[in-house]
Order: sequence, then C-alpha cells, then structure tokens
Amino acid sequence: MEISAGTFIFILCFALFTAGALRAGRTIKSSRDFSVAGRALNSTQVSWVIMGAIIGGVSTIGTVQTAYDVGIAAWIFTLGSGLSCLLLGLLFATALRREEVTTVAEFLGHYFGRNFQYYSSTFNSLGMYIHVIAQYLAAMAILQSALGISPLFALATATLLMGLFVIFGG
Repeated sequence: MEISAGTFIFILCFALFTAGALRAGRTIKSSRDFSVAGRALNSTQVSWVIMGAIIGGVSTIGTVQTAYDVGIAAWIFTLGSGLSCLLLGLLFATALRREEVTTVAEFLGHYFGRNFQYYSSTFNSLGMYIHVIAQYLAAMAILQSALGISPLFALATATLLMGLFVIFGG
C-alpha cells in the first residue's frame, strides 16, 4: 500500500503530538495536576490551554461543514465560545483562582448553595457531552480524509485514541 505525502505528514505530526502529550502526562501525579495543572500556569499559559480546547475540530471542521450546509449562521458556536472566554477571563478568572475552585459551577456553589452547584454542573455536563459528540464527528472526518478509512473504523480509532490520551495524562 502506498502512502500519500499528506497521509505521511498527518501520521508524523500525530506521532510528534502523541510523544509530547505522553511526555507531559508523566508530570501528572494527582487529580489537581490533571484538572488545573497544579495551579502552576500563568494567565498566558491558561489562555493557551483554553484556546487549544476550544479551537479544536468543532470550531474548525464543524464550523466549515455547517457553513457549507446552512451558511453564515455556522459562526455562532465560534463567536459564542470566544465571547464566553472573554467573559470568563474578565469576570471569573481572578475569582476562580482566589477561591481555588476547578469549575464555575463549584464557584457558584460557594455562593448560592450546593443545590445550585448541582443544577449548574448538570447543565455544564450536558453541554460537554454535546461538545464531545461534535469533537468525535470532527475527529472522524479528519481520520477518514487523512487515512481513507470507513466511518466505523474512524469512530473506533477516535474513541481508542481519546481514551488513551486521557489514561496517559490528558
């Protein structure tokens, strides 16, 4: 089987990214290291992590596909994500660090009670599940395009790779 230059570059970049992720994953010793990097990052580093999480397949592949299907309305997700990050940075970041909490729901729970924290966490979790589904769709599209594999094999590959990344440090 002959490998195209694009496929080779994809595999090479993925291998380099994986090696870096595994190397960084060895520094994780606790749940605090996993979820908030041990609170050792400065504001610029935190910004890069958040942008890396948001500027993923959903904001790139998904937005392009949706724009092709429905037009300019597709940019709503990317616009909403950007505005949300701006509000997080301007209104919540200092308070979250000061309170030493991991999530906005946890922060709100300190002020409005445990029931409100559960309510907020539930809606946040639902949003994350929707976002993860969109990330899977984007990962499948990339894997199918780069490797020429079936949708089912792309889904299995994406699931395996994402699971391994989480197991080995996130």
